[in-house]
Amino acid sequence: GAQRINLADKYDYAIEYAMAKEKKGEAEALMPRECFIHPISVKSYLRYFKNNEKINFAQYGNKDYNYEELNNITVPLFMRWGNVFEMIEQSADELVEIVKAKLQNEKQDISYIDGANHGYTDKEELVANEMLEFLKRA
Repeated sequence: GAQRINLADKYDYAIEYAMAKEKKGEAEALMPRECFIHPISVKSYLRYFKNNEKINFAQYGNKDYNYEELNNITVPLFMRWGNVFEMIEQSADELVEIVKAKLQNEKQDISYIDGANHGYTDKEELVANEMLEFLKRA
């Protein structure tokens, strides 16, 4: 869903481009930079955005989604998003509240890193420290 929103009317073109490259035997080639937030191969792009039935558990924009896969996790759960160029449809603070309310795992640590993007660029040490603190408590 987030990819459709990010690319808007260019989404269908990106899928068609990837399919054409795959058909030519160029599945390992990289997609054009504007298609995704970081380098990604044609093969991975199609897996994530076209053939994603088995991995489409992050339906954060779907208010009716039951989070079955995440609710089946029985160990302590750590989740972080950024709030800058993140791959989510709503604000990070809104998403945190939605996910916290939907998840049944009592040992969850769900939040966002202010000023972080999807890859935590320039926030790596902060997220690493939060992970370490989480692991100490877990």
